[in-house]
Amino acid sequence: MVRRASGEKKKDLIISVSKSLFYEKGYAATTYEDISNLADIPASSIAYHFSSKRNLAAVIQEEFQRQNKVYMEKLIGDGFSNTVKMALEIMNMWKKYFENGHLRRFMLELDAEHELVNYSFDVVKLFFGYVAAEHGIKFEGSESDFATVTQIGTTQELLVLISNRPAQYSCREVARYSVSTFCKLL
Repeated sequence: MVRRASGEKKKDLIISVSKSLFYEKGYAATTYEDISNLADIPASSIAYHFSSKRNLAAVIQEEFQRQNKVYMEKLIGDGFSNTVKMALEIMNMWKKYFENGHLRRFMLELDAEHELVNYSFDVVKLFFGYVAAEHGIKFEGSESDFATVTQIGTTQELLVLISNRPAQYSCREVARYSVSTFCKLL
C-alpha cells in the first residue's frame, strides 16, 4: 500500500472541499474562509498549497479535464485517430456542461476571470494541430492562435446561451455545433 504524505492529503482535501463549494455556492461567492471552515483547516494552509483562489480553480478544472480524458480513453480505447479521440472528449465535456448547471456556472465564472481562455488555449490548439496534421493543413503560428482564440470565444458564447435557455437546446446539438465549429475554423 502506498502511503501519502499528510501534505498531499491536505491538498486533496482542499481541492475536494473547494470543488464542492465552487459548484454549489459558486466560484465568485466562495471565500478562503468558506473552504477553511468546511475543511476544518486554517486558511493559511490553503494559501500554502495554492497561490490563489484562481490557481485552485485552475487545478480543479485541470482535474476535470484529466478525468474526462481518462474516462474517454477507457471507453473508446485506441481504435481512433487523435482527432476523433479529442472530438469525443470535447463532446463528452459538453455533455457534462449541458447536464450539470453547477459545473456550467463554475466554467462561466472562470470565464469572467479570463481563466477559461488561459486554460483552454493549449488544449484547443492541440486539437487544431491534430486535425491539421491529419488533413495536411499547414498553419502559421498566428493563424493557429487566431483559430484557437476564435473557437474559445465560440465555446464561451455557447456556455452563456445554454445557461440562459437550457431547455431550448439538446446536448447533442450543442456538442455537434462545438465540434463542427472547430473543423470549420480550419
